[in-house]
Amino acid sequence: WRDTPLDPERVRTDPIPEVTEPSDLLLRGGALFTISDSYGRIYQLGFGGPGGGVTLAASWEPTGLPEKTDLEALAELPGGEVLLASETNGTIFVLSPFPRHICAAWRTQIAGTCLIGRANCGTEAMAVLPGRRLFVAKEREPRAAYIFDLPDNPCVATTLSGRTPLELPDEVGPDISAATWDAASGHLL
Repeated sequence: WRDTPLDPERVRTDPIPEVTEPSDLLLRGGALFTISDSYGRIYQLGFGGPGGGVTLAASWEPTGLPEKTDLEALAELPGGEVLLASETNGTIFVLSPFPRHICAAWRTQIAGTCLIGRANCGTEAMAVLPGRRLFVAKEREPRAAYIFDLPDNPCVATTLSGRTPLELPDEVGPDISAATWDAASGHLL
């Protein structure tokens, strides 16, 4: 579907009170998290059971996060650290302990600039891949995707190395908004 779910009993599109501009999802330890792309907040979502609504269970503003950071993507490292990507300047923040503290910032050298308007066309999606690699996608104007090598120590600031550009098929479209690694199928979704 595009705008209306085919089965509204199984697919809900209700707003979540007190969760402002959610972007991306992370399932971690049985809990579901999202981030605000305008307010630098991490939200844990709760569920009201069958037929119930989605609620705000908790929220955090991590220490060490610069003001006016446009957060767009979440991913979890094998060691339990969580990555947050900034769309405006290509920075990936490492949270440890999650969700309270930024322990490092990684530079990707992915620009957030657009052909027109404000810097809002940068990192939009990322996923941790096998072999200590990180998939990072930049949305529109122009869209792009890269593979980077993960650093040995996540909580040390660095510029990511091993940047390898990927060729995207036309059917991917201009706005890559999420990515995840599916270990069962061995595919990046």
